[in-house]
Amino acid sequence: MTKQKNLTAGYALIQGFHWMGYAGLMGFASVYLLDNGFSNTQIGGVIAIAGVVSAILQPILAGYADRQKSPSLKHILKSLTILMLAAALLVYFFYGKNRLVVGVFYAGCITILQLLGWALIVVASVYYVNGIMEKTDAIKGQAYFTMTYTLGSVIGALVGGMFIDWRGVNAMLIFATAVSAVGMLIVFLATEKTK
Repeated sequence: MTKQKNLTAGYALIQGFHWMGYAGLMGFASVYLLDNGFSNTQIGGVIAIAGVVSAILQPILAGYADRQKSPSLKHILKSLTILMLAAALLVYFFYGKNRLVVGVFYAGCITILQLLGWALIVVASVYYVNGIMEKTDAIKGQAYFTMTYTLGSVIGALVGGMFIDWRGVNAMLIFATAVSAVGMLIVFLATEKTK
């Protein structure tokens, strides 16, 4: 039972930190990109491109993860998280220097966060809850995980806004990247190999 509680706590932390980072990057995309010289149309384009790429890649990634010879889900999560952190660092370092690089890698951050969130983490929560809870409590279990998404988003939006007011838009990016790094650390420590 202790192993199950530790795994549940770890999984809830992964969820919470993921959605905190997502709320920071998505919730303040306009603020960040406007400050970097993007027009509203360009910002809409960055977000739309990220969404289209994510929508195309989600079934491809899910199909790849389901293949018998694919790496474990943990390995896929780690790889995507490392890519997201690398993209966020590139956005940070190119801030104010090269809008094209910032736009491409900001879209990359959004795409990867959507892949992690919608194609893997949310789907995995259904599988996980079904594996640890009685069938009669499965909806309650999903509600608890949905609560972690919501709380993570609330905290990410609130703290991201506070960082922008306190130190500017780059502080929000540092916050969202740091939150993602903590989430990555939890992925490394708390998840188990599924294949």
